[in-house]
Amino acid sequence: MMKVKLNVAHEKCLNCGTERILYFTHNYTYGERIVSTKSGKKCAYANLIGENIIQELEEYCNELFLENGIVMPSIKMARIVANTYGVTCDEIEGEKIDTIPNTKCPNCLEKKMIEDKTLGEQLKEVEICEVTHNEWERLDKKERKEIVNNELIRQGYLMGGLL
Repeated sequence: MMKVKLNVAHEKCLNCGTERILYFTHNYTYGERIVSTKSGKKCAYANLIGENIIQELEEYCNELFLENGIVMPSIKMARIVANTYGVTCDEIEGEKIDTIPNTKCPNCLEKKMIEDKTLGEQLKEVEICEVTHNEWERLDKKERKEIVNNELIRQGYLMGGLL
């Protein structure tokens, strides 16, 4: 565990009322990311440069899009890979990490998240752990690709269906 200063914001979905806490580094640090659980009650630090997960995810995403007859521009692909990164992460104290975009509700998936202005964005010292990928590493390539496929469908990048 480590203590870090993070910007903390609170959001609420206008569609279903789901509340979420978001964490951001207060100074942009290349190759580092803070990821959180669906509710945002737990978060973790990810050193993206020190792992090969992003490249692997990009390969699976490219394969899946091509299999569906979709050519994805590299800039959009980078955003999709970042949004699906959470499926590779181990749970934090029993809660799954969800890296869906901040504008989308992690519950109903509508783009109706708005910041709670009464709480505002605050700089806070937060105790976090480092992301691990132990469960992901135990899976074979077929299982990993299936998980990525399901996440692409969940987030609306691909239509439903079997591999």
